[in-house]
Amino acid sequence: MRVCHHVLVIEPGDSAADAAHKLASELGHEVSTHPSPVGVAKVLRERSIDMVVLPWRLGAAQDQKLRSLVKSWERTRPLRVIILAEDRERALADAVGEINDTKVVSVGALLQELPRVLGQSSREFAAIVEERPDDNQFVERLRERLDAAARQWEGIAQRTLDPREILFPLGGALGQAEILKLDKLATLLREISAVAQACEMSGRPTPEQYDSVTAALRFAVHAISGPPYDADSDPTNLITRLRHSLSPR
Repeated sequence: MRVCHHVLVIEPGDSAADAAHKLASELGHEVSTHPSPVGVAKVLRERSIDMVVLPWRLGAAQDQKLRSLVKSWERTRPLRVIILAEDRERALADAVGEINDTKVVSVGALLQELPRVLGQSSREFAAIVEERPDDNQFVERLRERLDAAARQWEGIAQRTLDPREILFPLGGALGQAEILKLDKLATLLREISAVAQACEMSGRPTPEQYDSVTAALRFAVHAISGPPYDADSDPTNLITRLRHSLSPR
């Protein structure tokens, strides 16, 4: 398998950094780590890094430090930088906003946003899919993610799993569906994720949420059961059910 990006994840051991590392690796990217922002410029000079992922949990007094760090990295080589923010996303986005190819992603949205960001400027991923659209390991990974999400959803409904457990496979599946340009499936997965996030807040799905997500996940698995993937699938009714399950009673 060819590598799309070489991603440098800073501060391994940080929960958001570790999640980014795992997700980028499973999407097929080469991932390296560095213990802190100190010394990253040297790494960038010595290695062919395409993207830096940095969790940032410091307060407003350190915004200028973040800005200076990112600008110094930008001077070293053409680079994309992802800032993982626990909170203060808007303030951090303002701090680095004028710096090219720098994006702030909230930790809560990491599983949905990072695959999208990683896929936006991939040099090789699209080429791989175009070469063998009906037989490639990316579709198989997508199917595995959907199967995992379906299993975890049953565990969530039975209260044997925490609702947040489903967010990782759903986020990975969404990123893969977007990269593979399965637009209908990606739309459906966003709606499933919205219900799953609501269940994370409430602790358990309502009967309507359980039924709508179960049906949507079965539909999603069927949509990629064979080529042409996603082509004849219309998830409109399922999306309506998912949205309706979120309506207050």
